[in-house]
Amino acid sequence: MRQMASPVSLLLRKILVAGTFLRTTTAVEAAAAVNNGAGTMTIGRRPTKQQQQHPSAFFWQASVDRSTGLAASRERSKVPPSSPLYRSIFGGKTNNDDNNKKATALLARASQQLFGSYVPWLCRGKVTFGLLQQAAGTTITDDGTAILFLGRPVLRFGRPTIIQLTTKQRNNNGCRTTTSHKCTLSFPITGGFMATTAVDKNCGQLVFCLTSSQTRTTTQRTRPSSAVVVRQEEEEEEELQLQTELVDYRPRMVGSATPCNALRARAYLHSQSLIHAWVMWRFHGHCR
Repeated sequence: MRQMASPVSLLLRKILVAGTFLRTTTAVEAAAAVNNGAGTMTIGRRPTKQQQQHPSAFFWQASVDRSTGLAASRERSKVPPSSPLYRSIFGGKTNNDDNNKKATALLARASQQLFGSYVPWLCRGKVTFGLLQQAAGTTITDDGTAILFLGRPVLRFGRPTIIQLTTKQRNNNGCRTTTSHKCTLSFPITGGFMATTAVDKNCGQLVFCLTSSQTRTTTQRTRPSSAVVVRQEEEEEEELQLQTELVDYRPRMVGSATPCNALRARAYLHSQSLIHAWVMWRFHGHCR
């Protein structure tokens, strides 16, 4: 009979996973001295060219604007072709105009299912040891929800805003065409003890974005002695990118004073912000 893992072994496993994240992360700080020294502090991962070519590379950056006390973060990764999510989006050819609507619908449905599962995923025992719970009877994609710790709301989220965008770019005299479909879900942060509540209850936004891109390159082969086209060759490249963001977030750790205290901003970047990046690293892996 298989024995269940003890809490100690689970904790050690989480520490090892967190260590992997830290080893693959280069912390870089930058402070700009403007006006009265209230610049922007930044921490994140500085990607190398070799890391950018990795199919599942994860990049992140977090910052605090000391002049306003607002925090921001951005995490992005590419979804590998072996992923079920990738195959569900690029299962059929969607380059022609007749299938653009189908591609947009597929992306929108996948985005809502994927990002709507973020809070239930976060509250799983394997992720946060069962310390966090989702407010009963709520879903983040309907009227909003809250993440609870010992019955108290850590963060509250309002109803999301969904934005869909399709763009087409041509270059190289029309021989290279890139069609991109983008679906963005923005969840307003409306409160919780980890956020400083503003007068208008606007504590920032948690943004999820899924972008699919298809690039078609057409090469024409001609006879050396004339301009007659002998044959036309086409190559297709597909890419699926996942991006998450915290926008204009007001962390309680930083405080409401402006300009904010440098020590409080640094403490936030090296604690709560780092934990958020680790959680998003896990979530990106879950999505892929």
